[in-house]
Amino acid sequence: MYKIVKNIAVGILVSLSLLAFSPLLAQGADNKSSKGKNSKYTNLFKGKRVETAKGKFITLHKMDSKVYFELPLKYLGREMLLGATISAVSVPDYLTVGMKGHDPVHLRFEKVDSAIVAKVPNVAVFRNNADKQLSEALDLNYRDASLASFRIEAYTPDSSAVVIDATSLVGRPNNMVPAIPKTSGSFTLTATPQSNFTVIKSLKVFDNNVSVKVECNYLLTVSIMRIYNLMTDMPSAVDVTYSLMLLPEEKMVPRIADARVGVFTTTKQDYATGVDKSRLLHLAHRWRMEPANEKAFAAGELVEPKKPIVFYIDNTFPEGWKQPIREGVLKWNAAFEKIGFRNALQVRDFPVGDPTFDPDNLTYSCIRYVPNTQENAVGPAWIDPTTGEIINASVIVFNNVEQLLHKWRFVQTANIDPTIRTDKLPTHLFNEGLSYVIAHEVGHTLGLKHNFAASSAYSTEHLRSAEFTRKNGITPSIMDYARYNYVAQPQDKGVYLSNDKLGAYDLYAIDWN
Repeated sequence: MYKIVKNIAVGILVSLSLLAFSPLLAQGADNKSSKGKNSKYTNLFKGKRVETAKGKFITLHKMDSKVYFELPLKYLGREMLLGATISAVSVPDYLTVGMKGHDPVHLRFEKVDSAIVAKVPNVAVFRNNADKQLSEALDLNYRDASLASFRIEAYTPDSSAVVIDATSLVGRPNNMVPAIPKTSGSFTLTATPQSNFTVIKSLKVFDNNVSVKVECNYLLTVSIMRIYNLMTDMPSAVDVTYSLMLLPEEKMVPRIADARVGVFTTTKQDYATGVDKSRLLHLAHRWRMEPANEKAFAAGELVEPKKPIVFYIDNTFPEGWKQPIREGVLKWNAAFEKIGFRNALQVRDFPVGDPTFDPDNLTYSCIRYVPNTQENAVGPAWIDPTTGEIINASVIVFNNVEQLLHKWRFVQTANIDPTIRTDKLPTHLFNEGLSYVIAHEVGHTLGLKHNFAASSAYSTEHLRSAEFTRKNGITPSIMDYARYNYVAQPQDKGVYLSNDKLGAYDLYAIDWN
């Protein structure tokens, strides 16, 4: 009996000792685990040639022709945009430098077991008024889709980030965010990636985004309506810059669009609580324009915005084009001043020798120069699909726009203006026309659609009146296609001929949006 009691007492003492020392044992286990993580991280790069770009958002590593993300765990669940921009081409008549061939992919990263999964948030539904019961039903019917899965290669020594092989995402052509558009003007494009000819050229990191430039090679087929091939399986080299940008954590308040105001929109399904049917709802595309000084703004004073809309001008433009381009952008400041904002739009040259600047990065809105055979200019923009907030915009100007302006001006005004009866636009008329083209395309980047109905507001008598046209222009909207005053007759002395003024509609649309 004594022996049994003694054994029990010893057992109790051993158990108490183990309990007392369990935190130290646990700490030792953690240290061992931590050392294992350190070892795995070190071994991943040990003895290999590694190029690293370290940033506040994501650190990039290039190793063995692969791209690795060092993804901080604090960014798991945060919404991002992944975009692809064409940075250099070998076939400029069909592919355009500065163009994004596909809308950026909206995604977030989540940790699932031992992997990092890229998921696409399902934002098809506008949930503004959904109660708990409706939200639960929507969750079952509008799940997030998984885009890709990445094995965790290692944890950083402090366990604050994971390392994943992101080559499939940003290191080669991929179907998630294709760089080559399906159409270019009137042409249909089919591009077959040549995986053996892919080179990762550079890594860049910024405070809230990263970019990877990749040389991709394709066999490109160009056809007209997929009937007649202009070229078949032409070897084509394309530099593609993949950008991954962190979206703002604090979302912009969305604006529900009104069909009477022509703005671009994102369509949602609205399931309002207490209503037995869904409806389509459209969110207006607009920039986040907030006053830096709210008190002065509320008092009716002109104030600077917290974040102005900044366009950078390509340094490859002919020098004489830059001033008309600036004027075209800055025309819109008159509309923003009407609603209380000073210097809302700004224009800057491409920074020289600044390693933090990349015109192909989603952070920067740029006006690009493209020398090819096209006679055109375009102004696309990219948005946060949850709110309609415009995140990035581009204006792309093709060098033959000069020929286009000459054709427009000659056909529409040669009967009244003898100075246009030449084989080339006089410099002052080219500058005037280029300024109009830029203002029109910038209007698109501000969220405005074409307004072909605007010119119907002015009568023939209006357009033949020098006094009226000099005061009001030739249409109430620069977003109209009434480029020149083709109504005016030789006897209409002093009548205004160009659509280079913001009209009453433009001022109203910016105010509304």
